[in-house]
Amino acid sequence: MFFLRICLLLLALVPLGGQAQSYLDRLQAHLDSAQAERVDSSRLRQVFKAAEVAFDAADYALTDSLVSSVMAEAARQGPKMEAEASFWKGSALYRQREFDSADHHLARAEAYYENQDRPYRLVKVRNSRGLIRLYSGRYDEATDKLLQALKVAETLDDPELVASFYSNLGWVNYRAGLYEAARDYSLQALAIHRETGDSTGIAQITQNLGAIYADQDSLAQSLVYLQEALNMWQRLGNDFKVAWGYSNLGGIYNYLEQYEEADQAFRTSIERFKTIDDPQGEASVLYNFGTNLGDRGLYAEGLPYLERALQLATEVEYFDVRYKALDALAVHQYHTGRYREAYLNRSLVEQLKDSLKGAYLQDRVTELQTQYETEKKEQQLEVQALELANQRQRNQRNLILAGAIGLIGLLAGIAIYLRLQQRRRFEARLKDLELKAEKERISRDLHDHVGAQLTAITTKLNLLGQQAGQQSEGLEVASLEKLDEHARETMGLLRDTIWAIKQEEIDLTGLEKKLQHYLFRYLEGMERPTWSVKAHGTYTLSPHQALTLFRILQEGIQNAVKHAEAEQLLIRLNSDDHGLSVSLQDDGKGFDLSDQVLEGHYGLQNMQARAEEIGARLSWKSATGKGTQLTVVLPGA
Repeated sequence: MFFLRICLLLLALVPLGGQAQSYLDRLQAHLDSAQAERVDSSRLRQVFKAAEVAFDAADYALTDSLVSSVMAEAARQGPKMEAEASFWKGSALYRQREFDSADHHLARAEAYYENQDRPYRLVKVRNSRGLIRLYSGRYDEATDKLLQALKVAETLDDPELVASFYSNLGWVNYRAGLYEAARDYSLQALAIHRETGDSTGIAQITQNLGAIYADQDSLAQSLVYLQEALNMWQRLGNDFKVAWGYSNLGGIYNYLEQYEEADQAFRTSIERFKTIDDPQGEASVLYNFGTNLGDRGLYAEGLPYLERALQLATEVEYFDVRYKALDALAVHQYHTGRYREAYLNRSLVEQLKDSLKGAYLQDRVTELQTQYETEKKEQQLEVQALELANQRQRNQRNLILAGAIGLIGLLAGIAIYLRLQQRRRFEARLKDLELKAEKERISRDLHDHVGAQLTAITTKLNLLGQQAGQQSEGLEVASLEKLDEHARETMGLLRDTIWAIKQEEIDLTGLEKKLQHYLFRYLEGMERPTWSVKAHGTYTLSPHQALTLFRILQEGIQNAVKHAEAEQLLIRLNSDDHGLSVSLQDDGKGFDLSDQVLEGHYGLQNMQARAEEIGARLSWKSATGKGTQLTVVLPGA
């Protein structure tokens, strides 16, 4: 039972405002079930189910903590339980970009699953280990591991799974500069997609092939594939892909010196991004078009495009394009005789570079100090838990000695036992109070110190990534991007809590801005989906109501992106005399409402429970292949 105590202690350390409250009740239910089980293996399975719930909710740190608390117990139960623990711990560490530790645990899981009839689990493990090697720049090892996974996948009746591995292998070889191998794997993926009739897969692989041929300097062949991909995206109605398709064509036409066609393609791409209200995409194409005009010596013509790119990138905090546009703008201004402006912009670029060089080491020191303090506090909590377990063992030995007295001392033994039980409960309660106080202090530390540090780290990592992007490519840039991603995810958890707690009331405009901010960050770097958030009317929400509605929409957005493969998200906040209506609509896979919608779908159950908690009604409209609409109605005051 000791490992269950550890699980409960770790669960108590989760800051409720910073984590998704929707799954905490299910975590507690699994741990309560584990305590009730008399068989050790059954208790472990309940803990693994709790870890799976946390993993599905993208709470990888909690998944890691839960599994870590039972690793020793799982090892004592035998290879099966040890492999299960290694799988979940390795998967959680992989998601947290702790690749070396993740690979260590996943290797142990793989060694077990190789000799068991668990093909899907084995495929997942090998795929993760292959991608770990890709991110580490070990392309040959990544290819070997993905080929092993492909070999298992080919034994299953799942052609789309096989196609995904050919696609991954194409990606690995493309990153390694092995364009012929990348092309061959991509063509195999394309053949499977055509056989299964997966139009989206066909369009994506066709577009990838266009990029591969472009890097091989086979520009005519690249043009054929990119034009074909563009036509398919137009038939599929994917406006985002269409906009990028025109941009890709513009780049190829420019290399082919077909400048009239290139200019027309770039202008069409810009107009497409304006139509779908995608300022980041518009800024990127404006920058590309402006620099292409400059490469032809048309500096004056390129200036307005770069100025507009800089303006848009600044407005939406798109730091990569902002930095590059500022640098290119200085070049164009110099060649058009605007020397003072060129000098000022160039000086600003150099200042940004110089400031990053001095600040990076200090940020790393601060980050490592924070990590050390956090680990120290975790070790202190583990010591407290061990002391609690030792106390319990001492009490049990006392009970055994009391029982040995025999029948004559039975009543005295019972009294001693009851007294010891009371003392144990008192000590446990005292420890719980101490842990609660420690948890609150940790939360304050995170708010007062880590939040500010993460903000500085994120900003400076972005700027350093832009610098590195101008000077090098490959592992250095990828590592900075992963550091930036991890810092942003952690900072988002803090911001959600602070956003709600620091306000007495929140209006629809505040909720609208919060959702826009979240979508910008969550979908940053993704090609899909496009999205729109609109608020109409006035309605005042309490912090609890606002945070609950945000969490419901947050889970709906994650479902649409992860499971429904949506290309477009529409969020509407409308209020009238009857109350507030909040809707989230996507164009993803959808599902059949004739099925038991809530049965077995914990995310949907939690959204329903959240709505009921604030007195709201939650409903769905969906059909297979026709998307899903989620609506929350909150009555008026």
